[in-house]
Amino acid sequence: MSGGCWNYMNDSAASEILGYHIYVGYGLDSDKHEKNYKQVVRDNPLGDPEISALVYDVFCLLHSYDWAESGDTDMDAYQKDVEIFKSRWFKKARSDQRDDRYQHRETQRGSVSGIRI
Repeated sequence: MSGGCWNYMNDSAASEILGYHIYVGYGLDSDKHEKNYKQVVRDNPLGDPEISALVYDVFCLLHSYDWAESGDTDMDAYQKDVEIFKSRWFKKARSDQRDDRYQHRETQRGSVSGIRI
């Protein structure tokens, strides 16, 4: 193992924040990830279970990218983790978010549904 392109720094930060008993190197769809996820929620290292779980998943995604970028795994595995992460944490598709921001700006300017008033 090469240590990834960040020389284990992301994994070290995860251990410091989440605890040394939590490993972030499992794919986001694995049973071992689910077990650690539940442990992080129980341990609640950041004082809020949802924030603790989100940070755990972010560290898992960073690990996945780190190893894919360094060639330890392939980019397909990382892209799979990205899709799982987005479906878990982002409730709307990016195009819907862009549409909402556009709609908000237009409403502030005095229009409704894209029609100027």
